[in-house]
Amino acid sequence: MTRPFGYFVHHQGRGHAERCAAILQALPPSRPVTIFCARDDIFPALPTQARIVTIPSLFEPTGQEVAMDWVATPATLHCAPLGWPGIRSAMATIADWFAQADPALMICDVSAEIAQLARICSVPHVKVLQHGDRGDAGHRAAYDGAAGLLAAFHRDLAQLDWDAAMVEKTCFAGGLGVDTQGPDRSAARSGWGLASVRR
Repeated sequence: MTRPFGYFVHHQGRGHAERCAAILQALPPSRPVTIFCARDDIFPALPTQARIVTIPSLFEPTGQEVAMDWVATPATLHCAPLGWPGIRSAMATIADWFAQADPALMICDVSAEIAQLARICSVPHVKVLQHGDRGDAGHRAAYDGAAGLLAAFHRDLAQLDWDAAMVEKTCFAGGLGVDTQGPDRSAARSGWGLASVRR
């Protein structure tokens, strides 16, 4: 039997979900995939071998939290507040799936903590890269511990502060998850109100 892939999808916006669907459509139908996300209503059509497990949000409070802000977050973590039962539940769900499913790979789009959880649980992970200031120790630990990095853009758009080792382990996949089909010429002209003979 083919070992499954896990896939964590950040639920803010639709871009992470669109990228997930594009990647899953490219996988062989024999590869089962379990998606972990705080929402199940943001996804386009997914292949039949994919299933979604809804987990609590890792950053939106519910009112059940016990504030423990006086305990500093270590530099090796990016977002890991103490006293959040939702985070405990989400992490337990994923760690239990790791133990039961014996996945071949976890894809993280995006969470430095989920990526590190995969590494701690001895599951190889691929970390999706985003632009911005992510040179903190928490993000760097997630990148350094990854089996590979995935950038949904061209190599020319790599940030100057990404070192050679990071760029070397990155798969640049420009346009991944983006619908590049435009309207045909006559539909485009009609949309702009241009006559077919006008330059």
